[in-house]
Amino acid sequence: MFDTPYMPFVIAITFLGCMTISFIAMLFVKIKKRESIKNKKQLQELLNEKENTMHSIAMELHDNINQVLHMMRLEMRILEEHTLDQHKPLATGIGERMDRLLFDTQNISQYLNPQYVQNIGFIPALQEAATWLNATGRIRCTFDIEGERRMLPHQAGLMAFRIAQEAIRNVLKYSEADHLSIILTFRSREFQMRLTDNGKGIEKDAVNKGSGIENLYQRANIIGGTLTIYSVPDGGTIILLDVPKMQYISQLDEMTAMTSYNNNSINL
Repeated sequence: MFDTPYMPFVIAITFLGCMTISFIAMLFVKIKKRESIKNKKQLQELLNEKENTMHSIAMELHDNINQVLHMMRLEMRILEEHTLDQHKPLATGIGERMDRLLFDTQNISQYLNPQYVQNIGFIPALQEAATWLNATGRIRCTFDIEGERRMLPHQAGLMAFRIAQEAIRNVLKYSEADHLSIILTFRSREFQMRLTDNGKGIEKDAVNKGSGIENLYQRANIIGGTLTIYSVPDGGTIILLDVPKMQYISQLDEMTAMTSYNNNSINL
């Protein structure tokens, strides 16, 4: 039945057809891979531009605004000493508010500076952010670590810190929460960061379209992670960053990094 003069021709055509389909499939995969690499490169360039902008703002806060505030605070102390008794409470109150402004400005300049996060490390920087939140009195923040504490590569640590920053900003600005929980989970090859608040939740449109939320997804993507947001109206919000293949820094590299920090630490 199959032994005909046309059989070799049929086999050849079938073979060529399979080869053509395979070639087209491989070409399609290659094109998609190139597009993915191109998109990731463009995203990296965009995030680098944002980091440079934040670094410029941090330097302006530190070198200009912070210095002016320090000078004004010194002048305010002189005024407090020479103010009439009936006006001393007012002068003291102004001085205390200036102290708070100085404290916040110093913290903001630090948190915006990528060099600060690189030098001090992701975990200490996030712990300081939690301490600052508690010091403001606006919200109670708890910070916990699950698993054996590990050191993240610089870019992964910086992106995770920026995600936490944006989440904290949203909590303070929109959520009306009085408690924020930050939990870092370290597994052998996986890293997770979970931020949970007890606020009023995020509307679905904001989760899908908000520019601040979009920044979270972009930063997660650039380090090979996924970001998931769980939110219920009046039931709080959970922001979960999951990086399933985290390349942790070895203990030797961690010791080298900490030595470098101790020798080259910056004073903001």
